Amino acid sequence: MSDLNYIETARKLSNAENYTFLRSEGQKHIEILGNELWTDFNAHDPGITILEVLCYVITELGYRANFSIEDLLTGKDHKISNATFFPCSEIMTNAPLTELDYRKLIIDVEGVNNAWFVFHSVDNNGEPTALKNEVRIYVNFKEDKLSLSSVNKFGETLLPLRLEGLARPIVELSDDRELGQLNEVAVQYSWTDGDRFIQVDIKSEIESWGDEKVTWLEHFSNPANIAITDIGQEAAYVRITTVNNADPVQSIQFNVFPYDISEVSNTETHFSDIENLVHIVSKFNEKRKKVNAIYSEVKAKLNKNRNLTEDWLCLETITNLDIGICMDVQLSSGTDAEEALANIYQTVDGLLDPPIRFYTLRQMLDLDYKPRDIFKGPSLDHGFLIDSEVDAAQLPDCIHASDIIAAIMGVEGVELVRNLLMTAYDINGKPIEGKANQNWCIHLSGAVRPVFQPRWSKILLFRDSIPFVISQAGENELDRGIFYLKVENNNYKLKNPKKDFEFPAGKHYQLNDYYSIQHDFPSTYGIGEGELPLASTNLRKAQAKQLKAYLLHFDQLLADFFKQLYMAKEYLNTTTLTSTYATNLIKDIPGIADEFFYSEAYDTSFETGIINGGNERSHYETNEDFYDRRNRFLDHLLARFGESFGDYVFMMYRMQENAKGISELKLPLQDLVEDKQRFLNKVADVSYSRGLGVDYDQEPDASSSFWMLPNRSGFANRISALLGINQIPFQDIVDTTAKDHWIIKTETKNLPIKLMNPPGFTQDEKWNLVFGLFNDIRNYQTVKFTNTYIYFVDFAGVRIARFDETFDSVLEAEEFIPSLFQFITGYLENFYCVEHVLLRPFFTDGLTDIDLFPVCLNDECVQSDLDLFYANQDPFSFKATLIFPGWLPRFGNRYFRKYAENLIRKEAPAHTQIKICWVGKDDMIAFQQVYQPWLHAFREMRRKYCNSSLSNEEKTRYNSQLSNMMKAMKALNTIFEKGTLHDCLESELDNPIILNNSTLGTL
Repeated sequence: MSDLNYIETARKLSNAENYTFLRSEGQKHIEILGNELWTDFNAHDPGITILEVLCYVITELGYRANFSIEDLLTGKDHKISNATFFPCSEIMTNAPLTELDYRKLIIDVEGVNNAWFVFHSVDNNGEPTALKNEVRIYVNFKEDKLSLSSVNKFGETLLPLRLEGLARPIVELSDDRELGQLNEVAVQYSWTDGDRFIQVDIKSEIESWGDEKVTWLEHFSNPANIAITDIGQEAAYVRITTVNNADPVQSIQFNVFPYDISEVSNTETHFSDIENLVHIVSKFNEKRKKVNAIYSEVKAKLNKNRNLTEDWLCLETITNLDIGICMDVQLSSGTDAEEALANIYQTVDGLLDPPIRFYTLRQMLDLDYKPRDIFKGPSLDHGFLIDSEVDAAQLPDCIHASDIIAAIMGVEGVELVRNLLMTAYDINGKPIEGKANQNWCIHLSGAVRPVFQPRWSKILLFRDSIPFVISQAGENELDRGIFYLKVENNNYKLKNPKKDFEFPAGKHYQLNDYYSIQHDFPSTYGIGEGELPLASTNLRKAQAKQLKAYLLHFDQLLADFFKQLYMAKEYLNTTTLTSTYATNLIKDIPGIADEFFYSEAYDTSFETGIINGGNERSHYETNEDFYDRRNRFLDHLLARFGESFGDYVFMMYRMQENAKGISELKLPLQDLVEDKQRFLNKVADVSYSRGLGVDYDQEPDASSSFWMLPNRSGFANRISALLGINQIPFQDIVDTTAKDHWIIKTETKNLPIKLMNPPGFTQDEKWNLVFGLFNDIRNYQTVKFTNTYIYFVDFAGVRIARFDETFDSVLEAEEFIPSLFQFITGYLENFYCVEHVLLRPFFTDGLTDIDLFPVCLNDECVQSDLDLFYANQDPFSFKATLIFPGWLPRFGNRYFRKYAENLIRKEAPAHTQIKICWVGKDDMIAFQQVYQPWLHAFREMRRKYCNSSLSNEEKTRYNSQLSNMMKAMKALNTIFEKGTLHDCLESELDNPIILNNSTLGTL
């Protein structure tokens, strides 16, 4: 049966679409307004006719307003272009915060199977305690300081300071088809010896890729560089000790395990040849290169997503622990023994080291996950992870035989498992004491990854009570097949998965199309096209025109409503607008084109005369109306993201009311609109990374140095956006390089500045003076010669510099001065955010106790407040200092400072303590001169610190920069605006002295 189109008789309409409702409500209003003059409201009355026509048009407006939101927002290009509509992967995700988030982030890296993070160690009493940092710091109570020495001057042992906020990342690397298990500093190797095909595993004494000895391997790749000092057979392997001829300290032992233990002698003979040994060292170096590439990506992700005031210790690879299993397995009749053994191997391997699968968006929805749960946590490249599966893939502290038996019993064809014993083996293939032949469980440390090792296992298969024996070659082949299968399925990472829902598509409608209501009246009214007879009297014509003029008010109002609906997609966007009331030119009013005024006063001049009718905005809205409405539109959009600029606006008004000088701190309404629009455009990013610290390892652009990179911390970016600071690149806040001409590049306009040549001033004096003149609008003065310029003059009226653009008149220049002041002072606004944990010492070379943060540990500081006690003794953990140029106009205002300090502490993570300094110009220059070199030195040091040993010279050089940085940090002092100390007869409301907010001015 085909579907039929029909209109429901019982459909429910909204009031705006319900003609009957609108007519009834309209008549009620007429009755209230006109009851003294009009008592019969018949359908043929002209007033009722007008009401009916208007109601009909309103139903059309209501009908269009009820289009789907997709249609209402679709533009002429048939796309929805709205800067506040973000994909789920951008707006619903967040930078990693919890351990689970960070595990997901690193598991998503190509070449990583799993990841863990160690945040605490355990003390002698079994209680959790902070991890050891790189250099031990001690708390010296008697001398009221921190110390690098473990004893004080009295010979008393000091308590160590355990820094919080440090974490050790540990990764499980994927297996590689060519290089084997990347977790182990080991390689697989094979060769032919006559008719024998010999396969071996070669392990070194190096326990992990983070070991310093790993860097020695590159010196062992040349036969001339190394020598074999010892080679000999053990029970199941060959031991080879090598040395670097150029540096005998560099000695590495290799243990070679043949797959067939009967080939130990062949193995010893083969590796007695130094060339063969060099060949396997080259495979170690190839594997090291692969591991380093994965390490680099992991560290890049960790540094990019580092939480504010926290840091990473050196990245480590998980230590594998080989587990061998012996058991008897009864198979059902007809079961393929080799297939069953392969399935048993895979089952046990998956139980000991469970895989973590990535899922597509469709799979997550099919599993009944909601979007808020799917997109929770960091944005991933290879699909989606299920929290419970990641949680289940923790490092175990015990392996239970019952779990293994239960898993094997689930293998098809297995009927019975008997005599199961488990054994853990060390790196040399020897059973670990206390962990051999366990039939119940093997206890683990919780810091190793158990790996099923078929070589140390013996699984006897029985079918119909007859043992089924698989040859050694068959087992080796089976082992390789399972390994290759595991490599192919490593973490099931998806390639280019769909990570977002399809962006909704709508249909574009010209919602502003309007058809005059004057077409809808009966012909007897004579207002439609050609409806008035030519023989009509002048009176009749005048009456018709009078009605048309009366109806034109309704026509224009309704037409504007339709245009307003059409423009809603622009109002609810972040695009720059010049009006918030839409006006619609009605071109089809019957007979209007014949009127004498049409061409000049209505058609041609509509845009300029009606919309912009001589006012700053239009006849429809004043400047104040525009900013009020535009701000309310933007406030609505901000509220959708849980954001508000309300306190910011209130603070700016307080600043305006208490400003000194002409327009010194006026509230720029256009700037407020632009601040909100700018914030909305990047709300996804500032929300995602709101708690992140700076990525000190980011790569500089080819065209700029590291200092000029715009990539500040996520926390700093959010603070700057909320404070209306437009740009905060890594650069000098005070430019100390004098220039004759320069351009101040703002987001809105490039501002050319030129130094003048007044007598008695050096170049540096003029340069330093002009930046002080920028901060007071009273120093901006206009001077007219052939052209009009804006000059920056000192208190004596000397022209120090000028804004190097001309104006047509003095009035035009004076009107531009407030904008120029806002542009320049806004450009100069910036700040630094220094995380104390990054200033911890990494080496002691050349450092003394003076190079540590000062503390206050005496009774006057701590008294009975334990929280204050712990805060005072640890100035490194969860602390940061924000350094602002306190001499700038906004930054010097006490109302702005109070607002900014409250905002910063509110936006900072709850466990952090933020110190805020509003420093003077000299302090800022001294600080930035050491901050940039330290930041560069810190970046280079951290890149080498975990991968190779730094020379004593490099350590001393870095510590010199750290020492300079600590001196500059200790020298920072907040400056205050000067107040006036009034006498008893004067008012104290004018610039008074305020405790902790003013410095003493004049009496």
